[in-house]
Amino acid sequence: MILRNAFFLMLLVVTFLPAQRAPEAIDFYHHQQSGEPYELWSYQFALENGTQIWLTYSWINLPAIGPKIAGELSIHNYKGKDLSVGKQYATSEWKENQSNTTIAIRSDYYMKGLPGAGHHVHFATGKNEGYLLDLTFTDAQPTLVLPGDKVGSIVVNTLVQIPRGGVHGTLVIGKDTLPIKGQGTLIHSWYPKRVTEFTPRSVSFFCVSGNGFSGRIMQGKGNQAPFGNVVRVIDGKPQTLVPRTFKVNGMSLHVDWTDSKVAPLELNLSKPYQKYSVLSTVDSWMERSAAKIALGGDHLLFRGRTNTQDGAVEWVAAGFGE
Repeated sequence: MILRNAFFLMLLVVTFLPAQRAPEAIDFYHHQQSGEPYELWSYQFALENGTQIWLTYSWINLPAIGPKIAGELSIHNYKGKDLSVGKQYATSEWKENQSNTTIAIRSDYYMKGLPGAGHHVHFATGKNEGYLLDLTFTDAQPTLVLPGDKVGSIVVNTLVQIPRGGVHGTLVIGKDTLPIKGQGTLIHSWYPKRVTEFTPRSVSFFCVSGNGFSGRIMQGKGNQAPFGNVVRVIDGKPQTLVPRTFKVNGMSLHVDWTDSKVAPLELNLSKPYQKYSVLSTVDSWMERSAAKIALGGDHLLFRGRTNTQDGAVEWVAAGFGE
């Protein structure tokens, strides 16, 4: 009887664990969704010289304007300065070539190769003083895919395409050309409504060294549980983690996991190295006004680093301190 009860207990545990699988090529491409969908391919790079780079390609929806696609580059601590530039286009400019695994906006903005070693990212614009970012991942930690999170009546998907990987390439700003090297991550997310409709706060992060966490967690509205996708790689093996609690105390964040054997994630957000408006790179007054309506106001992103027992964590927090 004891053995039989133990067997059924194990069966229940297995049954209720989220199904996970290795990523497939189709996971990388644009996902068709109903409603007013949003989709973001969000890169973050921590360079050896102390410069931080964020690059996002996205599908967005603007009230009274409709769907747009965008490329946005933001840089912290380039010769002591913070810089940003962005471009928006009609969705007809979005091209996918699955024969050579390329997603492109015109010829100047593209992601090429499946996420992993050899994945190539390119952003080039003559806007402002002119920018070029051309990076290749030299290696990448393995990852796993979890099903999307059911939040009310919608499904929110978050996929850590690259938990962490070495990168090298070139950054050009105006007449300055800089060979660069460092670590990077790619977090891919898609959902059928604007993010402020289902979460008041979110944090994206990656561990630049050690066995830390990489992913994105969102706080559920009201009494809803937190959700998101987090990957931790230990000895070359990926472990997916599901957040159980999302506790905010001022500008401190404490996240417990459903796996109680894993230590909590603790982030001190009180001393960011950058505060950044999500509207700063929107081209026109009309589009800025529409984006402000879609977001429920201007939103600040807080960007910083916290040293934890598992390694240094680079983070981007939204919905804090506003």
